Amino acid sequence: MAKPNGRRPASSFFASKLLRNVYAIQPRQTAPVGRNRPCRRQGVGLDDATGSGPTPKRNQAAAPNWLAYFCPGLRLLMPAHDALSFLMAWTVAPFRIGSVTPSSSSLAALMTSDIGPETGPVLELGPGTGPFTRALLSRGVREEDLTLIESDPDFAALLMRRFPAARIFEMDAVGLRHLSLFPRPVAGAAISGLPFRLISPNKTPAILEGVFANLRPGGALYQFTLGRRCPFDQSLLDRLDLEVARVGHTFRNFPPATVYRVARIKTLGTYDWRFA
Repeated sequence: MAKPNGRRPASSFFASKLLRNVYAIQPRQTAPVGRNRPCRRQGVGLDDATGSGPTPKRNQAAAPNWLAYFCPGLRLLMPAHDALSFLMAWTVAPFRIGSVTPSSSSLAALMTSDIGPETGPVLELGPGTGPFTRALLSRGVREEDLTLIESDPDFAALLMRRFPAARIFEMDAVGLRHLSLFPRPVAGAAISGLPFRLISPNKTPAILEGVFANLRPGGALYQFTLGRRCPFDQSLLDRLDLEVARVGHTFRNFPPATVYRVARIKTLGTYDWRFA
C-alpha cells in the first residue's frame, strides 16, 4: 500500500533494490506517456537461457546459494534468481503474487500442452519471471506473437529484457476490459498465472471479459490453481457463457497444481427445430 506522499513503503523499496542487484536491473525511468504502455525500454540483457543479451558476471556471483542449500529440490525446478525474486515479491505483496516460488517447468509444460505455432498470437497474464513464456517459445510460438500483461514494475522490466520482441504492458489485468490489445479478436489462446483465489470477486468478471474480448472464436484461457478445485465459480461461468474442463494435474510443482481450460460455450450454428 502506498504512503500518503505517493512513495512506496520501505519494505517494497528494499525488496525492489535487492531484486535489481540480483538481476542487474537498471533504475526505471519514467516516460512521458500513459501508464498502460508497452515496456520497450533499452537495457542490459539478463537472460542466460534465452541469450537475449550479455549477462554481467555479477549476476552469477549474486546467485542465492542459501536457497538451494535449504531447499535443494527447488534448484531442479527453477533458476535460483527467479526463486529469490518471487520470494522477495511475495514478502512485499503476498496477496498479489500468490506464491513464494515461480512455476516449475513441469507446470509450464502442462499449461502450454495445447498451444503451438498454429495458435497464432498468445496473451499471457501475470507472467512473473517468464516460465510460461519460455515454454510457449519452446512450443514454437513466435516471440513477436506474445503479449504479456504484468502489473509488477520490476517483473515487467525483467520481462522486457528477457523477451525484447514481445509486447509487454505494465498494467493491471482488470484494465483489459477497456483496452483493445489487437485491432480485432485474433489471439488464439491466453495463459494466466494470476492467483484468482486471492483476487477480489468484483475484479474476476472484468478480467475474464477482457481476456475473451481479445480471443478469437475457438480460443481458450488456460488457468492453473494450487490445488484441485477450479478457481472460477460455476455461477460466474454461467453468467459469462463459459465452460471449464480439467487439463491435468502435476505434483512436480511447489505446491502441486491443477490446470483448467476455460472456453466459450459452443452454440448451434444452424437452426434445429428440436431446440426451438
